[in-house]
Amino acid sequence: MNSAVTTQSRSPLLTLSDQKIVALICLILTSWVLIRSLSLSHWRAEEIEIRRLQPGPIGYVIDINEANWLEFSLLDGIGEVIGKRIVAHREQQGRFESIQELQEVKGIGAKTFARIEPHLTMTQEEFKPAQ
Repeated sequence: MNSAVTTQSRSPLLTLSDQKIVALICLILTSWVLIRSLSLSHWRAEEIEIRRLQPGPIGYVIDINEANWLEFSLLDGIGEVIGKRIVAHREQQGRFESIQELQEVKGIGAKTFARIEPHLTMTQEEFKPAQ
């Protein structure tokens, strides 16, 4: 038995003219995506003004007669423990009469007080006449 290898020629899935059309469509779509991306990125647009501003200090001010321990703990040099001491002192001794009274709390010395003083405020409690 003589085995002859026969090769069958298959016809391509797309003809040469169809391949050119698909290539042209791909080229057009790729060009459109590139142009659209550039237009959405605002290429050559001016920067917004906020990028030119220098960062400034954050003004964080708390009321010593209203703040909770968590608000106190955000101050420089005051952590969770001292924050809880301040609130406990206020609950035991009553409202602070002045910001300087905060130095009576254990753990708040002159240096710590000097660092946090710009961030402290105090509202004066209004006295209501007894009825």
